[in-house]
Amino acid sequence: MKMTTRLTACLVFFGMITLQAQNLEVIDTPDGKHGLKLDNGRVLIPARYDDYHLFQENISAVKLDNKWGFVDVETGTEIIAPKYESVGDFAEGLAAVQLNGKWGFCK
Repeated sequence: MKMTTRLTACLVFFGMITLQAQNLEVIDTPDGKHGLKLDNGRVLIPARYDDYHLFQENISAVKLDNKWGFVDVETGTEIIAPKYESVGDFAEGLAAVQLNGKWGFCK
């Protein structure tokens, strides 16, 4: 993951969640997987994904094997398994998603 993407993700994240003076740390594994945790060790995004993008509403898009899904950043749990070709930001509980070349919404 490029450093600018990580920096942008962290800046977006600071705007969407109150972290009570804790810092974010990017998790990079030797096999190229990425995640995100607080400096107190609490994992927000498990380090098992190829890429991630932080969105509003405490949800992050995560990429695994060239497919996108979503993780709840508050709990670190996968809420929608990676199966989409492309995804958009969550707004009002919905996200635009592309599956089999067609666009729709998921929640």
